[in-house]
Amino acid sequence: MQPRIAVGFVPTLLLLLAACTEPEAHISPLSPTETASAPSPDRAAASLDEETPSFAYAAPDGTIWWVSADGSGNRQILAESLASGPITAFSASGRATWSPDANNIVYIGAASQGPHGPARGESWERDLTSGERTKIDEGVCCLSWSPLGRHLFYDRILESTAIGLSSERVMLEFTGGDAASRAVDLNGVLSPDETRIAYVDTAHPSEGTSVSVRGYPLFIADAGGSNARHLRENANFASWSADGKLLMYWKNERGGSAFHGDVCVINLATDGEVCLREFSSDEGPQWAPDPNRYVFHNYLIDPETSTAIELFERPYAVVAWAPDGGKVAYTVSDYPTTQTKFDLVILDLATGERLTLHTQQVGAHHSERGGYYGSWSADSRYFAFVAIEATDQTAALYVVDAVTGDVKASLPGIAYRSVSMSYSPGSDRLLVWRDPQSESPSIWVARVTAPAS
Repeated sequence: MQPRIAVGFVPTLLLLLAACTEPEAHISPLSPTETASAPSPDRAAASLDEETPSFAYAAPDGTIWWVSADGSGNRQILAESLASGPITAFSASGRATWSPDANNIVYIGAASQGPHGPARGESWERDLTSGERTKIDEGVCCLSWSPLGRHLFYDRILESTAIGLSSERVMLEFTGGDAASRAVDLNGVLSPDETRIAYVDTAHPSEGTSVSVRGYPLFIADAGGSNARHLRENANFASWSADGKLLMYWKNERGGSAFHGDVCVINLATDGEVCLREFSSDEGPQWAPDPNRYVFHNYLIDPETSTAIELFERPYAVVAWAPDGGKVAYTVSDYPTTQTKFDLVILDLATGERLTLHTQQVGAHHSERGGYYGSWSADSRYFAFVAIEATDQTAALYVVDAVTGDVKASLPGIAYRSVSMSYSPGSDRLLVWRDPQSESPSIWVARVTAPAS
């Protein structure tokens, strides 16, 4: 049987396959059933019944299928193969994406691989309710949805040569492909409610900047690009607070392979500003998803007084905030002494308790946050992480109870960055899928449950 490659999960119904393991056991691979004869794509074939949660994947021939929770009852969603010429099934899996409401799938069909740059082709949208298909654009690559599903982002390839790639970024307010709703070259970030966009004007560098250390004017505007408001100069990147009232921007003041520069936060109501300190992009500075206060990296910000205090010591890098903003996983190291010993720690901000999950002493690239990456469960109870464990980048995946420190499951002997993972909405199951470019493509699952009280 040929393995399938996960395309993406129905956003409201993440994979909930029957668990293959008991707690404390190694993660075991799934064995999906063979694909049945392909029926016509329709709404009935892709039921969104919450009692039978499902996921989607790309078959070896590049077609897209929907699988029921027990691994049986496969149904075809796209009969058109997204794999053509040199395009592999794995590449095809990256050219289809679900809308967050799970009612539409947008994909790149008839894709071709040019002599330079990424594969591109016509983009289409299929409405799973009506079965209708709508053409969106041509020469498209790199699809992604906004979190609320109101906007679709993609790159339109204009020219591809050995010297470089010429493209424009397109943001489409998703109304079935209405060309009048396109905003071109606003390569920015939408506010949490998706009514505004913050962006830097890369076509007009700020005065006094150089080629290696370049800053740009920072703007906010309506989501479609109108009513632009100039905020600051010498910006390179922006990020919204969870409520959209504050905007962080970053200056690149050194150049090099990583961003290095001051991070400042603007109160959009008053234009007041507080600058925190210089950060490197290797530190993973980010907003905490805390709905009750403004926490950026390790700073608590008071927007009324434009002041900030440190909540905890500066970490080597932030790996991931828990969804409730009450816990954070980060790394500490012996930097700048040798930078060869790294600890992965979970901090409970309410109690101040620190739980050391893992220590590695084989080193890691400066951009790898100490050799760790991970994902939290929706209830902020469990943390799944991958850790480098050998100089040849052999790694292991662990699932840990962030309250007790108990290891719930593990997957040893994997290549670093070869697996991705995602929790089910109920936080009781973890899906793991392997990158077939580095290992045999496969889908794995583990049950994660709280210990008996």
